[in-house]
Amino acid sequence: MAPRDWSRAEIQDLARGRLVRMFRRSGENVPLPPWLDEVIAGTGPFEAADSLETAHPQDHASLMQTYVERSRLPGTSHETRCRYRIDGAWWWTSIRVLNLLEQDGINAMLTAATVEGPADTGDLELSDEHIGDHDSMSWMQVQLDHLGVVLHVEGKSVEIAGRRPDEMIGHSLTTFIHPDSSKDTIPMWFSLLGEGAGATRSSRRCYVHPDGTQVWVESAYLNRLEGDGRGHVLVFASDITERRAQEEALRVQTREVARLAAESRLLAEDFRLLADEVPAAVFRCDDEGRITFHNARWTELLDGGDGIVRLADVVAADQRDALADHLTAVLADERSTPHAFELGAARDGRVYAFRCRSIADLEPARRRIVGSIEDVTATVQLRLDASHDALTGLLNRAAIDLALEAALRDDASRVVVLFVDLDGFKEVNDVHGHDAGDLVLREIAARLTSAVRPGDLVGRYGGDEFVVLCHGVEPARAAALPRRLERALGGPIHFPEGRWPASASVGAARPEPGDDLKSVMRRADQAMFEEKRRRDTARAAR
Repeated sequence: MAPRDWSRAEIQDLARGRLVRMFRRSGENVPLPPWLDEVIAGTGPFEAADSLETAHPQDHASLMQTYVERSRLPGTSHETRCRYRIDGAWWWTSIRVLNLLEQDGINAMLTAATVEGPADTGDLELSDEHIGDHDSMSWMQVQLDHLGVVLHVEGKSVEIAGRRPDEMIGHSLTTFIHPDSSKDTIPMWFSLLGEGAGATRSSRRCYVHPDGTQVWVESAYLNRLEGDGRGHVLVFASDITERRAQEEALRVQTREVARLAAESRLLAEDFRLLADEVPAAVFRCDDEGRITFHNARWTELLDGGDGIVRLADVVAADQRDALADHLTAVLADERSTPHAFELGAARDGRVYAFRCRSIADLEPARRRIVGSIEDVTATVQLRLDASHDALTGLLNRAAIDLALEAALRDDASRVVVLFVDLDGFKEVNDVHGHDAGDLVLREIAARLTSAVRPGDLVGRYGGDEFVVLCHGVEPARAAALPRRLERALGGPIHFPEGRWPASASVGAARPEPGDDLKSVMRRADQAMFEEKRRRDTARAAR
């Protein structure tokens, strides 16, 4: 396959802002064309001729490998990273080597370097045992005449060609090469001879031993033939079977990585399309709550949610601490159990239902969160309507009964039920009308709510009757609760048509062994009735 040509724009992009040199295979510098000179940062000591002199000794091997391998592969490029001594200091430098030797109009190697920053070499010094180490390799030297017949053999001929030198001399070198591997041998040979003495070529061929063993060999040819046919073609051949297997394995691995990357892109696109069909707002965030993915419904639900960077921006300011607590619990759950919770939205008084779970992150010590958000404002309102009194906003009778039943199951010994009945409330409705009566009931509800502790429950049980459910009350303090509520409810309530001197009778009951909901409520109601009768008797006596 012919080497690919690089366009002028591609070469400019590769070299832009870098230190650039161009040189021949021999190492001779080549002037830069004006169209390239105008985009580079300058030139530097990074061409092949003096690169090793200024490079750190420990980087020589990778640098040599880069230049040699690129010189054999026209139209290809490779980037390596080395340390260079510049103005007396070591600097990390990235070098891109591009082989344009066979591209018409350029015919040169190109290096483009970028100085990245200081390199701390510390006390790195090369000891004698690390200088000049070389790997042993299996190679042979062959001399051929102008017809390709073997004249002389030295080196590892048995290992490479499967034959002793005397078995090779007098035979064409192609005799030992697999037929499928020598198809372009003749054009290469005539090209080598046609350039005359000093011409060089390289090739990779599969040698076949007499026992059928196949060895891949890389050969370098040097034409030393004179015009009259005297001299020889010198061939250096080395065994690259293992290296070729490694290269093939790398190619297979590269293809597999490319396949997996393509599949990942397809899966990501499939997931995005599928996520856009989900009726809920789907999102993904990191462990700090930063949004990294969302679907189309997210944008619709949040009215332009593309601009939302953090999950905390979705909820009201007074809900963010609660959100943080929920997310902490989600991230701590390595079993990826779904966590569901509801929070007030950042706008319009909406309520959002969250359903989240944690998943593993690319970094083992971190986790991510995937989840969904739905607007449940209407559902929450229905639940509220079903459990609350429409006039006062207090719990209704059904909700109070459910709460008391739960309290009796959990900790009946520390529960107190207070039954509240307004004194003379009928007069308000009869004399001033139901609007005034509604205003009084709302005010009584507010006074009751402000008089109890956080966590105590207040409900309207019916008409002008109210119930307060107190948890965790010590026996010594229970007796004072009715009087405290009576004082809280006392004082006139004003309305447009007049005023009403509010007062109430309060009875208390503590659950006893064997009590159920009805029996507790009945005893609280009875205690309230006895308190009302006591007051009526006291007023009649006066």
